[in-house]
Amino acid sequence: MNLHAIVSPYITPVNPWIVGSVKVSTGYTTDAAYHRYPTFATFDGVNMQVHALTAKEIEHIDSLNIQGIMRVVYMNGNIEGLDRFAGKGGDLLIFNGQTWLVTTVLETWDASGWCKVAVTLQSPQPDQ
Repeated sequence: MNLHAIVSPYITPVNPWIVGSVKVSTGYTTDAAYHRYPTFATFDGVNMQVHALTAKEIEHIDSLNIQGIMRVVYMNGNIEGLDRFAGKGGDLLIFNGQTWLVTTVLETWDASGWCKVAVTLQSPQPDQ
């Protein structure tokens, strides 16, 4: 059961969906000098709801020693943070002209098709 789909119509008048892009990490490539460069698959036109962090989420992230400007994003689909075992970096969300790194997955409901992630604002990158 997709609970987010049930409550979304009531949340939307206060906090509307925004449309952004998702850059899903696909690993990295290595050049002749053995420099690694991340690779991504980009998906445009993705609906997201951006919220402030709750007190419990702030406490959880504080214990992970993550600093910066952070938000929580609800969206349909499944995105991930860093996955060392798979050799992938964190996925990126781009909305309101800013790039945000998925720093931790707070909830993922694969069967229902939605997730809740904490994201951290990234410095502007020349290639993004």
